[in-house]
Amino acid sequence: MVAFVVSGQSEMKTNNSPKPTSGSAPSLAEEFTSAIAAFRAGKLDQAEGVLQRVLQQFPDYFEALYLLGVLYGETKHYAAAFLLFDKALTLRPDNQEIRKSYRELVKRCNQIHFREAIVLHRQGCLNEADALYHAMLQRDPNHFDALRLSGAIAVQKHDYSRALDYLQRALTIRPDDPEPYSNRGVALRELK
Repeated sequence: MVAFVVSGQSEMKTNNSPKPTSGSAPSLAEEFTSAIAAFRAGKLDQAEGVLQRVLQQFPDYFEALYLLGVLYGETKHYAAAFLLFDKALTLRPDNQEIRKSYRELVKRCNQIHFREAIVLHRQGCLNEADALYHAMLQRDPNHFDALRLSGAIAVQKHDYSRALDYLQRALTIRPDDPEPYSNRGVALRELK
């Protein structure tokens, strides 16, 4: 679970966050506070609706981007979560909490994709498994297992140059792991 620490109202007004306008009913601060309460109470649909309304008015509201990204991560809408985290990171690139949440989301997505890819790979659905490994590598270019298994699939598809690329990258991460060497040997032999 991605943690979201809700700060006081004064933090909501810092950096790129919009300031509530007086006379608006309800105010931005009240809207955001109600979204936090709904989120904490597990009323995620309600929190989502409020956060979307807030972001329609203030598309660069960091805290709303962050909380809606966390919410989407919790509800397994990973693509939407990544988009919101990416935008929040453009607003505050040095924010460590969003970076931590982003890393946790990458890890969670990669775990899910890895399990799915293994099943597909074992079933002989090489293209589908390879697509999932590729998605993992887009989020984490140094994911050892995705590199190793993408290399194995490339060997199975007789794409030996591609196999060598993946396997060499895997070996730079774990030079003592024997499995990439085996597939690398096959690829080198076939390229001669």
